[in-house]
Amino acid sequence: MIGEDHTGARCEELSLVDAELARCDLANLHALGARVTRIVLDDCRLTGIVINEGRLTDVVVRGCRADMASFAACGLERVTFEDCVLTDASFMEARLYGVRFHRCRLAGADFRQARMTTCELRHCILDDIIGVEGLRGAAMEWADIVGLAGTFADALGIAVLDDEA
Repeated sequence: MIGEDHTGARCEELSLVDAELARCDLANLHALGARVTRIVLDDCRLTGIVINEGRLTDVVVRGCRADMASFAACGLERVTFEDCVLTDASFMEARLYGVRFHRCRLAGADFRQARMTTCELRHCILDDIIGVEGLRGAAMEWADIVGLAGTFADALGIAVLDDEA
């Protein structure tokens, strides 16, 4: 499977255990309810992948392009996303435990109704994220928190006043 092209495949009840996938093209793969355990995805194309209602455990996703990916209603446990493009990805209603996002581009990502426990985001681009309330339970570096001040204020309904002259 290493290096193969599986663009647009449909896999019902997919189960992957103890494997490393390098330079695979899994764009637009539909794997609803997939079970993925102890997998490393390295330098793969995951654009538009759909793993809704699946379960990812002990997974490393490194250097992958996963823009427009959907992990909606997934359980993610001890998953690391490192140096990934996750622009416009959906984590809507996902349950994230021990998930780490390091140096990822998460612009426009959707975290509505996500639940995070012991998760961390480091050096990530978080412009225009949707459902900032879904980050509750995550740990972030101070610079990233300050960078999201406007988004946090908007989510809380806090109006910004102009400086007085």
